[in-house]
Amino acid sequence: MSEKYTVNIKVKPYVKQYLINNCGDPCDLSLLPEVHKEFLRYLSKPLFTRESLPASTQNDDLCIEIPEWIFKQYGWELTQSGQLDFNTRMEKRLKFIMRTWIGHRTAIGFTIAETIRGFQNKFNFPEDVWSYEAIKKDLYRNTECEKSNTVENFLKKLDIEMQQQFVNNLSATGTISKKWKHELSQIE
Repeated sequence: MSEKYTVNIKVKPYVKQYLINNCGDPCDLSLLPEVHKEFLRYLSKPLFTRESLPASTQNDDLCIEIPEWIFKQYGWELTQSGQLDFNTRMEKRLKFIMRTWIGHRTAIGFTIAETIRGFQNKFNFPEDVWSYEAIKKDLYRNTECEKSNTVENFLKKLDIEMQQQFVNNLSATGTISKKWKHELSQIE
């Protein structure tokens, strides 16, 4: 049986929560193959030199478990720039999930407040991990947050189609003339 090693990196709280939700604690990234491949790109053996980048500003430590073969083949640390890049990619992934989920919910008529709270509850992002205000600011900066007209448009189309079917049925039974049917079909 091979030994397990761990790599500790700094990440944003919601990135940590997402990875713990999906991969456990310590995280076994092999449960998310795309994320695992991404992580391996940044993993390296120590170079014993200092990078010129400032220390990471992320405030949560994440423990990632790696098997012995990865430890030997790839290494056991992420440079500061590697940590920043990995965290940025994970943020983009999470924000895509968040924007997509909230976008679909608002498209069917839910309010933004309902969808944000629903997202936080559904995906286990409590207020101290990913705040309502932070999500709302991101949405207003990066998406169209106006209430969608999708439901209203759907109902209007359905109403028009039902009216057309009604007129067709009246015409088929001889209740209205073909001339009047044509005139009624032109009115929206």
